[in-house]
Amino acid sequence: MPSLRDLEREIERIKRKIRELSEGDVEISIVIPILGQLGWNIANPKETRSKYNFTVRSSKEVDIALFSGDEAVVFFEVKKTSSALSDKDKMQLLEYCRLQGVQLGILTNGFVWKFYGKANRADTKDAAEVIDIRSASTTQAAKVIRHLLERRTVIKGEVHRRLEKTAVKKDKRERSKDFLQGIWRRIPQDEGLQKQLAGFLRRVANKESQQNIPLDVAEEVIRENFKSPATRAKQYQPTGFAKRKADLSRPHAGNQASMTLIIFGERVPVETWRDALVQALLTLHRRDSGNLGILAEKMPRIITKSRAKPSSMRVPKQIGESNFWVNCHWGVRGFESIFKRICKNLGLDEDAIRVQVGDEQQR
Repeated sequence: MPSLRDLEREIERIKRKIRELSEGDVEISIVIPILGQLGWNIANPKETRSKYNFTVRSSKEVDIALFSGDEAVVFFEVKKTSSALSDKDKMQLLEYCRLQGVQLGILTNGFVWKFYGKANRADTKDAAEVIDIRSASTTQAAKVIRHLLERRTVIKGEVHRRLEKTAVKKDKRERSKDFLQGIWRRIPQDEGLQKQLAGFLRRVANKESQQNIPLDVAEEVIRENFKSPATRAKQYQPTGFAKRKADLSRPHAGNQASMTLIIFGERVPVETWRDALVQALLTLHRRDSGNLGILAEKMPRIITKSRAKPSSMRVPKQIGESNFWVNCHWGVRGFESIFKRICKNLGLDEDAIRVQVGDEQQR
């Protein structure tokens, strides 16, 4: 079994010495050495091939392909270190994987590694796993890369199962954070109460087997919400544009700023964030009647299907004449997060849905 320590040393070398590299140099100086530490025979062209060509209607070229016997099992799309890894790069990789039935696709610029499994092929879904070896700890980066790319794991066909478990874990973190943010929104802005709540959240998160809330998620929510009295005094006595933005964050406040929902390039005037959310969902429903079902399955605390008004929602709004309801009890950050999750869960581009408030654009 390849040594985790050896892989950590290789990643540490990359973090310490590598700066600007071309696409070809990324392959030679970063990807190939890491593959060698993961048990792949980088000297055997029957197992590790650079610039692998295949033809389906037209000639295609994969930057690096890994094989198990005669079967391709991993495709790499490699970019230079300064590349931002665009959607175009991603879609090309996913298309090549689909055409050849490859179980794992990896898009990388040497520093950022994005892993795509079979579940990512049908649309523009985000990567199942992303790791940036510059910002992550060396040990964390090594564990993630070895977990998904070690030769033995790939050859045994375990990658799909591991990516599914990773997706479940990410969903759990998102749900946990939404749940904890909801708690913070419901308490008075009192320092004593907030200190008690911070302690309570840590205790709940430590009992993960019962509540299913990761401790680091609880700590992140506490950091985002718990502020010093001086900071809170400024936060709750805003002026000018900050006051208008604070007003928008109150779920029941009147909205005096002009708002426009921009969805698939169409501009729709709206009065409140609630109206924007309901109108966006109604548009998605009209485009494809299955969209709301997908969102209800992936975002059950926000969207649900019911013939009657659901009692579990504090501010339920019906989406047109459908049997779907959306919970609108959120502040500005909550609505922004919901729009991002809708785009992610439906595989839409990041700019497909956004809200413009006055001269400012919010997601």
